[in-house]
Parts: sequence; structure tokens; C-alpha cells
Amino acid sequence: MRDKICLRVEVNHVNSFLRYLISMGIYLYSIKYENNALVVIIPYKDFEKVKKIKTIKKLTIMNTYGVPKIKYILHKYLFMILFFILGLFINCILSQMIFTVQVDCTNKKLVKIIEKDLKKYGLSPYHFKVSFPKKEKIKEEILRRNKDKIEWMEIEEHGTRIIVQVEERKIKEEENNCFPRHIVSTKNAMITKIESIRGEIVKKKNDIVTRGEIVVSGEIHHKDEIVSEVCSIGTIYGEVWYKVRVEVPEKQMKYQKTKNYTLGIYLIHHQKEKLFHDKYSYSKNKYYPVVYSNIYPISVGFVLYQRLIPIKEQYNLYTVDSIAYQKALLKLKEKNGIEPNVLRKKILKKEIKNSKIIIEVFFAVEENITSYQNIEKEE
Repeated sequence: MRDKICLRVEVNHVNSFLRYLISMGIYLYSIKYENNALVVIIPYKDFEKVKKIKTIKKLTIMNTYGVPKIKYILHKYLFMILFFILGLFINCILSQMIFTVQVDCTNKKLVKIIEKDLKKYGLSPYHFKVSFPKKEKIKEEILRRNKDKIEWMEIEEHGTRIIVQVEERKIKEEENNCFPRHIVSTKNAMITKIESIRGEIVKKKNDIVTRGEIVVSGEIHHKDEIVSEVCSIGTIYGEVWYKVRVEVPEKQMKYQKTKNYTLGIYLIHHQKEKLFHDKYSYSKNKYYPVVYSNIYPISVGFVLYQRLIPIKEQYNLYTVDSIAYQKALLKLKEKNGIEPNVLRKKILKKEIKNSKIIIEVFFAVEENITSYQNIEKEE
């Protein structure tokens, strides 16, 4: 739409004034008569010419169109618009902040430990929220640091509130609930360490044990006689053996990071992502949200692009060991659910089949192999 203005002009002679406007080369979009007044719509650029006509008794601006209209609205409602934008900005900032952290656990001592760890990693009141991947890493790190105290933990986000669900690990049972029992091995292994608090140790370090074999007995002997039965308490660690089979393509693409960066803008709406100003063919992106809402599925902000250089890698039977160990270790971690403490590793077998290198990797891993077996009373 072109820039226009609607004027109400009061003059003595309406028709003479109208002919004068035409003689001045002013285009008339609309003409309306009102007694001794004339309502006309003219180009906005001719407004100054009309203002200088001396025969006009009264000149009133009725309306504007195009850019002048926008300027008028912005001028009239400037403070309202500014407050709205400021309010939206503050709302977006506040919606990304944490105001309350609630740890649901009956053990108050454990609650304090978890709250301290959460604060260390930035999950505390008046801090900004973290991304889902980072939240998962924080959870894994807290579980790793307190693996003897926590059985299960989940970090949930409810608006500006973080709720941490914790299930305490019961390592030591109450005396009145602990019946006479042995400590046995859960797997075939070679014992690496025995931490016994109660019971008679019947195996020693470097002994080979099978699954279910007694390591710490609940039967206390004096010479050849059983003098008492106790609830054995302790932890045994053993070297457990695994064979992991992995496949590595002979040819694959890897991407090397560079020191080249560029800044752009991103928009995510209904989980559909749009990136702007990414001049690299391959890049690693880091997002910095400016406007984000938990109510509306939209996120707008800046994105930092780090250039990646694609590198074609080719493996053979002599160069595949390193990548084979990495893939096998990751597979072992996924299988056991924890980071394995690898004592030894070795490539057992390699072969090429259908453009893939098939590798069998041996791992000797130290694990907690503690289990319990109740002592059955003889009838």
C-alpha cells in the first residue's frame, strides 16, 4: 500500500479549492463533500503542499495509511509496545530460570549431599536451566559419585521448578532383618578385592570363583566345628572376562573440528529447525536461546557454527585396532549400564567380510560381584 493521508479541509469555496488541488498536480484517491468541507485522500508526500494553502480555514488529519500509519501507531503506543517487549523478554528470561529445587528422599543426609552436588553443577535456585543432554550428564555424574548411596534418580522439570526423585540404595540392612547368610559371587571371576565387615573369609585375592560360589561364609568355624551363624556383610570385587564383537567399515567419513567460527540465527517452531547465516557445508552448532517459551513451541536465538572438515578414513587389518577398542568399550558400557573399569584388553580375531572388518575384542574388567545366599537350617 502506498503512503496516503486522509484530510478534512474546511474552505469557503469547495469546488474552487478542488480545482486548485488538481492544478497543483495532487492526485486524489477519494473525494467526499461535507457542507463547507471536503474530505480527500491524497499522497502523503503532498501533505506539506496542502498545509501551505492560505485559503484553508481548518485542516484536520482524519487518517493515515502505509508507513505514516505505522509511525503514528508506534509514536502513540510507544511506551505500551516497549513495556510489552520488555515484559515478554523478562518472561522468557524468568521461564528459563530455576526458582525451586526439590529433592524427594526420606534420608535427609542424602538430600543434603544431592543438593550440594546439584549446586556444584549449576542446578540450583536463581540459575538458568540446562539442556536435556547436560541434565542427563549431571544425573550420571551424581549417580557415579554416589553409587553406594543411590539406587535410582530422575531429574524432572516442572516450569521453574526442578524435582529430583531419588531412591536410596540399601547397602546395610537392619540388624533385625538380616538373617544368617553367605556372600557369594554373581559371576565367574578372579577375585581382586574383598571388603568384609562380618563373616568368615574363605577365599583370597587372585582365587578363581564360579557363579554362586561362597567367598565370605556366614558360618563361623572353630577348628572343624560351626560355632555360630552370622549375617555376612561386605563387598567383593572380581576380574570378569568379556568377548565383544564389533564391525568397522573399511571406509568411513569423520569430521575434524577447526578454529573457524561464525554467528547466525536459529528458529525452532513445532520441532522444525531453521538456521540462518550458516556458510559452512559441515558444522557443529551451539545454541544460545534468546526467546524461549514452555507454553508456545518456539525458540529463537543465536547459534555459533564451528566449521568441520570432512575426512575420509580407510581402515585395514593393521590400522583398525584403535577404533575397534573404542566401539567395543562403548558396547560393553551399554550392556552393563556403567563405565567399565578395564584391567586388560586384547584383540582376539580380525577378518574382512562384505567391506567390513569384524573384530573380536577381549576385556578383563573389575566389577562388583557381590551377592547373598541365605543359610538354610537343617531339619
